[in-house]
Amino acid sequence: AACNKMMRMLVDTSRTSLEVSGIGFGAEGAKAIAEYIKDNGALTSLNLASNLLTAEGAKHVAKAIKGHVSALRVDLVPF
Repeated sequence: AACNKMMRMLVDTSRTSLEVSGIGFGAEGAKAIAEYIKDNGALTSLNLASNLLTAEGAKHVAKAIKGHVSALRVDLVPF
């Protein structure tokens, strides 16, 4: 159910903000988010807090950010 919610969010490639905190995704979800980042040049805010983000998943996301986004705020820890 959580992954389905996240996948529905990743359809809109014109979002400026993506809130996926607490969904519980891991490395595979991070790969999907990395692909989303590559396809969405408008993204300026990304909240990945409270997920099962592994080092592998973080590498995918970081690589996507580095190559495709000029200014992005990323939250990794809950407030």
